[in-house]
Amino acid sequence: MNREEVLLHAGAFLSSVGVLLVAPYLAVYLTRDLGWSNTAAGFVIGLSFCFTRAAGLASGWLCRRVPALTVMHSGNALRIVGYLLLLRDDATSTTAALVLTGAGAGLYFPAAKELLLRVVPEERQLRSLAVRNGAANLGAALGPLAGLLALHYDPSLMFVAAAAVFLSLTLSQLTMAGARAIAPPAAGGAAPTLRLLRPLLVIAVVDGTAAILLESSLPQVVAGGGSDSALTFVFLANSIAVILLQPFALWTVGRGRRMALPVAGAAMALGVLPFSLATSTVALWVGGAVAIAVAEVLVVLWLDDQVRHLPSPATAYGYLSLGDGLGGLVGATVSSWLVARTTGTGAVFANSLWVLAAGFLAAGALATVLPRHRAGPGTEVGNEQATERNKE
Repeated sequence: MNREEVLLHAGAFLSSVGVLLVAPYLAVYLTRDLGWSNTAAGFVIGLSFCFTRAAGLASGWLCRRVPALTVMHSGNALRIVGYLLLLRDDATSTTAALVLTGAGAGLYFPAAKELLLRVVPEERQLRSLAVRNGAANLGAALGPLAGLLALHYDPSLMFVAAAAVFLSLTLSQLTMAGARAIAPPAAGGAAPTLRLLRPLLVIAVVDGTAAILLESSLPQVVAGGGSDSALTFVFLANSIAVILLQPFALWTVGRGRRMALPVAGAAMALGVLPFSLATSTVALWVGGAVAIAVAEVLVVLWLDDQVRHLPSPATAYGYLSLGDGLGGLVGATVSSWLVARTTGTGAVFANSLWVLAAGFLAAGALATVLPRHRAGPGTEVGNEQATERNKE
């Protein structure tokens, strides 16, 4: 690995630490400490998620005009201001803070992946993306532990710590002289990218609906059981599983296996069900978090593999982020409403989240009919096999 690649992987780790210091406990903080309703908390978290994805669209546009590293610094600056603004507990400041942190994350993410793809040779890109995903989820495993400790003493400590993490991230990336020298890509890649992107947007919308659950409705279910530590176990299990499952995702996606998305849909359905059962336990919640991790690693790396072959990856990530955000806004609002809604079969289900589980199962099955562009999964493996044949 070159120095820029190492720093980008470290940046993925630090970024996840900063986000997950706060995200697992945000819904609990809004409802328990600030007295917001479940639906209001779910909507504002979904709004932040949507701004994350909308800013991702702006990130793709900016990366075609200014160096990606500059876009990353701008995103970190917004996040620092946003987390400090959360120290004020009025509704207006809190909403503005979540919009800023969401927008900052949206600017940072596509630019960071674009830069990674530009500093890593093509034959190593898929593996480097898997390493990056693993580093991000290692940070996601450690962030909730620090966040729980802060929440126990004073929620404001979470926000100060998150701002400090993103300040450290910015300072470390100021040393990336090689990355600063990389000019924006040549113009003209946006239009071909958009033509090839349409089927991926469908997956992104469903993925956004799924991804927001661990930040909105599922914490409400766990917190309803009266245990903040159980919530930490759920997030920790999910994060550790995502790290350990990266080789499985690389093997599945790298060889172009068509069952990746159907398996992801089934895993997501199994992951949501324990949070809907009337007699669920912490062990079942942890099992659900692991199942969600299976879906997460498959979908994220599948999308990465599709995007890395497109003419303008940052543009693609921006549009996928927008689709992800629309799914997140709907998912956060609807799932929070489903948590508060009983099914009338209290002996089996405590809420109506099982409806989402059925939806994810159906979405995974339907994904098999989506068209994919010709430079899809398996390209890297095919190139390696061709190289080996040429050596013989």
